[in-house]
Amino acid sequence: MVPFRQGFDRVSLRTSTVCWVALGLMAFCIPPSHAAQDAIVAATMQGVVAIYKASTDEKNKPSGAAFFITPPPDGYLLTASHVVEQDTNQYKGATFKLKLLSGRELDARLISRNQELDVALLKILSSSDASLLSEIKPLPLKQDSKDADLTILGHSSGDRPKLFDHTNVRVSNTDRYGLEAVTPASDAGYSGGPLIDATGSVVAIALQQGDYSPVDFVRRVDSLSEFLEANEIVQGSQGYERHLSLSSLATIEQVGTLEKKLNDLKDEERKKQQLINEITTQLWNLKSQVQWNLAICEIPSPPKEVHAVGLPKGLHAEPKHRLTIGYNKPFGIMFDAVGVFTVSITPLMAGEAESQKGQNDARKRKLYVAKSVTFDGQKWVFEQLDDDLEAQVRNYNETRDPGSIEVDDKNIDSFMVSLKPPKGDGEMEFFGFPDKVVKFSGVKKCDVEQ
Repeated sequence: MVPFRQGFDRVSLRTSTVCWVALGLMAFCIPPSHAAQDAIVAATMQGVVAIYKASTDEKNKPSGAAFFITPPPDGYLLTASHVVEQDTNQYKGATFKLKLLSGRELDARLISRNQELDVALLKILSSSDASLLSEIKPLPLKQDSKDADLTILGHSSGDRPKLFDHTNVRVSNTDRYGLEAVTPASDAGYSGGPLIDATGSVVAIALQQGDYSPVDFVRRVDSLSEFLEANEIVQGSQGYERHLSLSSLATIEQVGTLEKKLNDLKDEERKKQQLINEITTQLWNLKSQVQWNLAICEIPSPPKEVHAVGLPKGLHAEPKHRLTIGYNKPFGIMFDAVGVFTVSITPLMAGEAESQKGQNDARKRKLYVAKSVTFDGQKWVFEQLDDDLEAQVRNYNETRDPGSIEVDDKNIDSFMVSLKPPKGDGEMEFFGFPDKVVKFSGVKKCDVEQ
């Protein structure tokens, strides 16, 4: 602290000295080396982050520090391995929260770690944001440095932690493990942080002996070369950068080739599915144009001289009935209903055909005749309607549930008919139809030529 007049003289004569006037009376002067160091530390802090295993909430303390060695979009960081230690066995691929000097928060993934060296490599996940370039400064690594007086960057721990702090330290000679002792010892929050020289270059990384012990040792970046090269981080003309090896490039090329083949197949499949959808739409549009004809007629009685088998002379068999299912296809359909269809014929008692409730009651009885149908041309004729129906009614009455009403086939006055296409034959699907009601009583005589 010097008198104001003396401070003014020094400013005029030695312009490299930085002075501040306090209260108009006294001047505070900082030697040039201190001002320069503060400027370097402030600039270098843009490459330092705080690492959190959980959220960056104020109640959570950072587990340590890390520093960028490549810029976005890659955004690789170095830290100490124990800083990213997990409670589980999950290491590679684990994610962490980072806080930048600007206050921005990022997510990072653990790429690699070496417990013997106590170093780890992280990569940010939000690498596509162009604004990160102005907030992140990758720090240069300096090989073969012999400097002993360094500055460690990180975060003070304790009851009132301070983020983005720095401390001047002195390191001793390297021991047989590649470590150097630090004096004075620093807080655990500096673990994983960089040690910089007077130019702002990183010459070492801060380590510690235990999870909560002070930082007692550092490791020079010279001993990290193999670790970085193994992870394809090499020094280029503009600093460290990600440089893919030939094997990685070959793998990427193979992945690209396979992805192209997969995308081509997906494109072909998409086109096929589009064509299938178009054809299906056309077919279902034609479905409404198929005209179905359902008819029941009474088969003419046999001549008088032909007596029914097993009947006394002079008595004749009851009239039989024939069911015919035919269709008229629209002009656009170039094929017929070919294949084995299934027809279901459900008898309706008097009055059931007139209401939905009556038809539902008929379905609940589960009394029906099922037949396999093969169309002859565009028509199917069922001659055994009465015989099959009589057999089904008899079986139903013999096996019906207690309390259910017995069915009298003389009360049947109509049928509910449904037609199902061959199973799994999508082309025939539109030839099927759901329930259609056809009258049984009061029908006309069948034409002989049918």
